[in-house]
Amino acid sequence: MSKKRKRSGGNPAHRAHREGTLLGKAILQWSERILSAGDDDQATLAAALIGWVGSGDPGRLGLNQCVSACYQLQMVLEAVGVESRMVPVSLTVLDKVSQRELAVVGSDTPSWSDGVSRWSGHAVLYLPRQGRVLDPTIGQAFPTATLDERMPLIGRVSAVLHGTSEQATQTGTVWAVARHTHIASYRVLDPAYDPMMNPDVVNGLRSATSRLRKLLPQMVQLIDDMIQSRKNLTADTSKH
Repeated sequence: MSKKRKRSGGNPAHRAHREGTLLGKAILQWSERILSAGDDDQATLAAALIGWVGSGDPGRLGLNQCVSACYQLQMVLEAVGVESRMVPVSLTVLDKVSQRELAVVGSDTPSWSDGVSRWSGHAVLYLPRQGRVLDPTIGQAFPTATLDERMPLIGRVSAVLHGTSEQATQTGTVWAVARHTHIASYRVLDPAYDPMMNPDVVNGLRSATSRLRKLLPQMVQLIDDMIQSRKNLTADTSKH
């Protein structure tokens, strides 16, 4: 009788892959590159994205919906010890050279319509300990662009009101994040426009993410495995 062949674990990131949309698959591949080439904080964010897209079924719950995406990612990041804050913003995308306005996402006075199924605003996650912004749905600014141009934004804020992390999220603060051929300019809105101030939104998100909550321990283990694999690879490389 032949021995049963043992399956190799391989790259832990590959375990997160699931059938899904082309955008979801592209985000997985993009995140794997960040996991490999980014700094330690970027790698953790990329691993969280891989765990979320690969295991959290975001195609149904919010891959293109900023509030749902931020809510889910905040859950995952909190589970691995990364502080994040959902912040209501308006986004203006500017050409890096000419400063020409390329796109606008969100409103300075967003509102809900059709119950709580449609919101005219935009939301991102601000990471106070890193001075970074994570915008999982910046691709909304480029709905007809290539997949590469629709990848999430993980960027260090290069221009922001100086002071504490609380001041960095004050109403009217502008964050400028350089990216590829454009600059993402975020304007922080009044906390009154925080989508999580609406109890119907909160209740809906809690209900919609019950499966994700059950998967969190599994996702945390996956993220830990990816980070450890990165550390092992770095250690092996430094020996040569």
